[in-house]
Amino acid sequence: MRPITVVSSGMYGYRGTWAAEVATMALAMADDAAYLETLRVSGAAVADFLATRARHNRVAQCRFAMPDLREALAEGIVHKVIFSGRDPMTALADCLSPGEDRSPAEFASAMRRVAFSAEQAMQLRDMPQAMVFDVDRDDPAETVLRILDHLEVELAPAAHSALLHEAVSRATPDGVPDWTTSLTVEQIAQSCVVFAPYTVTLHPHVDTHLDAHDGSQLDTHVDTHGDALVDTHIDTRTITELPAGV
Repeated sequence: MRPITVVSSGMYGYRGTWAAEVATMALAMADDAAYLETLRVSGAAVADFLATRARHNRVAQCRFAMPDLREALAEGIVHKVIFSGRDPMTALADCLSPGEDRSPAEFASAMRRVAFSAEQAMQLRDMPQAMVFDVDRDDPAETVLRILDHLEVELAPAAHSALLHEAVSRATPDGVPDWTTSLTVEQIAQSCVVFAPYTVTLHPHVDTHLDAHDGSQLDTHVDTHGDALVDTHIDTRTITELPAGV
């Protein structure tokens, strides 16, 4: 098979390590004679990585800027992207330690970073070179099959079974944070507004119920065990972009 560069990324606070491991095992099993490089790229090195063509298989975990990634895909430097998604409220709760007081600035920074990665998921989901899945809700075995199909990897039956068994065994979740109890009412209200464009499209299962009215307005409430925690009226025309300073 031709050399392939795979980029694995995910929501803020989640590196996409499991998906990178699955991609690495799949490529190694598909061509055990080929050199396979696995790496984590961060900071200023990401742009250089996305601009450097490789002659061997690569699987990289990194956070990227969409313009750089689009250019790398267009030039054939990066061939496939796997994005480990999760609903923004869960991702935010995972970033904030339970019971730990955070300043408004720290909370706003975490919320901004989660919204940035959710925006990436929105853009990637319509790109044929990208695959987006939900780490908390999607079945691991089905996700492995999706990754194999996405990478266009065909394995012998024995290798296929071995990969599936090993990958699923590594997918044991650490537990999904309960954002309804770990975030304050004020934080939930603020996050509902910022994350609404992403939650409605990517994660309609989230217990942030949004009801559309005349195509431009939403009524939302967060419901836990039948108790309404938040009841907010949102004009979607005001949340197409993050509020200034968030």
